Amino acid sequence: MGIGCTIGGVPTVFHFCRPRDGNPFVIAWWVILFIEYILGFYWIFFCKGAEKLAKFGMISYQALWKTGNISSPKMVKLVCLLFLIGGLIAAISMWVKEIPLP
Repeated sequence: MGIGCTIGGVPTVFHFCRPRDGNPFVIAWWVILFIEYILGFYWIFFCKGAEKLAKFGMISYQALWKTGNISSPKMVKLVCLLFLIGGLIAAISMWVKEIPLP
């Protein structure tokens, strides 16, 4: 995002919400984002990343009644899967919908 905005290919950061426009800087950012999604998914589910995150308490939560760290690898996988699904839904909606720019 910073390179696209600094070099001048992208007028504002809001343009990254409109990948359908075909701006090469925006498309490159989306490609990098999906590569990070794939690598993160692979690391958490196939390279014992969930166990490492659980062991060191790297995912914390705060609820109205309790605050703590997730220490179960299964819960780490569940939380990461929910975040991944939410991110993919947001990404698909940005590709499909015509989002107005401010």
